[in-house]
Amino acid sequence: LVLTAHGEVYAWGRNHRGQVGSGPAEHQLTPARVIESGAASLAAGRGTSAAVTTDGQLLTWGRNGSGQTGLGATSDVTTPTASLLTGGVKAAAVDVGYQHTVVLTTAGELLAFGAGPTGRPLPLRVPLDQAWGRVRAIRAGSSFTLALTSRGLLLAWGTNEAGQLGLGDQVNRPAPAVIAFPRTVGPVTSFWAGDHSAAAVTSGGEIYTWGETRFGEGGRGRATVPQTRPRRVTLPGGRRALAVSGGANHYVVTLANAENGQ
Repeated sequence: LVLTAHGEVYAWGRNHRGQVGSGPAEHQLTPARVIESGAASLAAGRGTSAAVTTDGQLLTWGRNGSGQTGLGATSDVTTPTASLLTGGVKAAAVDVGYQHTVVLTTAGELLAFGAGPTGRPLPLRVPLDQAWGRVRAIRAGSSFTLALTSRGLLLAWGTNEAGQLGLGDQVNRPAPAVIAFPRTVGPVTSFWAGDHSAAAVTSGGEIYTWGETRFGEGGRGRATVPQTRPRRVTLPGGRRALAVSGGANHYVVTLANAENGQ
C-alpha cells in the first residue's frame, strides 16, 4: 500500500483475499489506484487492509473471515468500504493483525473488530484505565495489540504464547495491561509489534525487545526460549535509538550519535 501527498492510495501484489482493493481477487502485478483522494493513513495486515481519511472515516477491505473489517459480515471485501462506525465516532488511527483490527478514535477510545486469542468475537470497545493517560498510538501484531499512552506507558493484550505481551509470562490477556520497563530509562517514545514479538524505544535512547526470538528478533542472536519481559539491546558504540519499525520477524532502528543527537 502507498499513500501519496494528495491522499491517493495505490496498491499491488498478492490479492487472494481482496487485500489490494482493486476489485476481483486476482493478483495485481502493477500499482492500481484504489482510493482517489482523502486518505490520511494506512494499515496492512495479513490479507486485510485499512485506511483512515482526513475526515475520520474508516475504510477496510480484504480478508474478513473473522469480521475484522468491521462491516458486520464475514465475506471478503475486494474494494475499500466504509466500516460501520456509528454515533458520530471518527477514527484517528488504525492497524490490522491476522484476525483483528484495532482503531483509535478521535475521542481517545479503542475499538476492536474480529476475533480474539480463542477465536471468539472481540468486544467493540477495549477497556482503558484513565490513570494510564490518553492513548496516542497503536500497533497490531499477528494476534496481539500494543498501545502507547500520553504518559509514555505501553499497554499490551491478546495472544501471549511467545511472551509477546512482555508481561513476564505466556498467559493470554483479554484486556490491556501495562508493560514494565526499568524506571531509569524514561517513557516509551516509539514501538513496533511484529508477528509474535515486539520492540520499544525509550526517551533515553535505549531499545528493548521481547517475545519470539527464534529468528533473531531479540537482537541477541537466535534463541528457542520465548523472552517474556523487555530486555535491552546493545547498540553500536555510542549510539542511541530514535525510533523503531519493522515487519513480521525483523526490526529496523533509526540511530543517533549519543553526543549530538544527529
